[in-house]
Amino acid sequence: MFSTSAPSAIGFVVRFAVIVEGLLGALGVRADKERSLAPLMHLAWVGLERLCGQLARLAAAFRAGRLPYRRTGPRVRIKPGRRRREKRWRYESEDPPIPDRLPARFGWLIEAAPETAAFVDQVQQWLEEPELAALVAEAPQAERLLGSLCRMLGIRLKP
Repeated sequence: MFSTSAPSAIGFVVRFAVIVEGLLGALGVRADKERSLAPLMHLAWVGLERLCGQLARLAAAFRAGRLPYRRTGPRVRIKPGRRRREKRWRYESEDPPIPDRLPARFGWLIEAAPETAAFVDQVQQWLEEPELAALVAEAPQAERLLGSLCRMLGIRLKP
């Protein structure tokens, strides 16, 4: 028998996990087709899995009524003046360098893996769920997490 319940009845975290699984499948397809993009696709894969876990933990804390406290002042750098070291090659080869960070361009994932474009509409519908809006209103961390996802997929996050 088919279920007639609304999509939001299964929970916005579960819907997000399903969307992320689809995105991961699209990343795997692109990495298989174009081997030179495999390191970047792996990095995006890890980032999406991490994002899914962080959002699930934040939603569980929200439902339990134990969100982390909000900071009232600006962040203070522990060691000012410290910068990231540049990675140097250990071996000389013709392989492209393995990225250590995801690109920051708007919509970079759609450009790198066009298969992910099929999930943009699903993510936009998911962003309109009322329970997600309540979470974003209470926890600014959720907006930061969603901002990185939207930037990857080229979605403008509504204020």
